Amino acid sequence: MNIATVVGFDFWESFSRNEYIEKKKEMADILIKRAEAVFPNLTSYIERIEIATPRTIVKFTENYKGAIYGWSQIISQTGRKRMKQETPIENFYLSSAWTEPAGGVTGVMQSGVMVASKILRKDY
Repeated sequence: MNIATVVGFDFWESFSRNEYIEKKKEMADILIKRAEAVFPNLTSYIERIEIATPRTIVKFTENYKGAIYGWSQIISQTGRKRMKQETPIENFYLSSAWTEPAGGVTGVMQSGVMVASKILRKDY
């Protein structure tokens, strides 16, 4: 299960390491409590929690201010108008929030499936 909310990078930027860890836990607790209004006893089913913030995204991807959607979510930068997955370099493909079809968790998963399909269809 994924529970998400949007909080800008600037909110997280000024926290010390310990404050950052505490604030992440506080935010997670708030979101889980809100989700329990729809899914009673949700907490009792949770085995593991991973909390990511824009700082987390910067750490692992170096995306500007933790951008999870890649390009802006405007018509001129969506779908087929994003970077292609195939590159001029033989057998080198791109799959990310910056490529087709879209950013975010679902878009990146779809991008990975599309690249895998292209690779699996090739005769080597």
